[in-house]
Amino acid sequence: MKKFYLFLGAALLSGSMMAATLDTIQVDGVYYQLNEETQTAAVIRKDSKFIYEQESVVIPVSVSKDGKSYDVTGIGKAAFSKAKCKSIVFAEGSKITEIGQQAFQGALELTELALPEGVKHLQLTAIQGVGSNAGMKLHKLTLPSTMDTLDVMSLQVANLDTLICNAVVPPHCALATGKHRCHVCRSPRTTQPFTPRKQPK
Repeated sequence: MKKFYLFLGAALLSGSMMAATLDTIQVDGVYYQLNEETQTAAVIRKDSKFIYEQESVVIPVSVSKDGKSYDVTGIGKAAFSKAKCKSIVFAEGSKITEIGQQAFQGALELTELALPEGVKHLQLTAIQGVGSNAGMKLHKLTLPSTMDTLDVMSLQVANLDTLICNAVVPPHCALATGKHRCHVCRSPRTTQPFTPRKQPK
């Protein structure tokens, strides 16, 4: 019986320690989830109903808490969904590598976006401005030379007219089949500016 209680206590302690590896902080009006094990941070929303309303946001290379530094390596799921920001920029030397699902979905006021060197992957509907989000003003998007793959419908923006892809080898769109394609797949991959397909009425 003692062994059982010792095992249960150890399990509970282990669970609480695992839960404690993630923490949330706010820096300059932006929320970050910290990962103690990897010493990294990801941009997130405060909660599912939260919307960033500041006019401009700068994503730093790193954030700090209690003297510890955490590299900002990701934009979390729906982090800037429905955000009212007109400008979202990444600091020089950014260590962002991944853009999560719905990261910029419906960020209607955003007009230009340049993803930093190091980003390798765009997840499902990461940048979406079609359908109910067709009012998204994004007209210029720059993809870095490190961009490697995109999920199906990673990039769909009705008003996008200039797509600059700095990758020597155009990114592969995994899962892109039939009509479910992203704008990179629809565009002439070696030319710019990009002319989007007309949206059905």
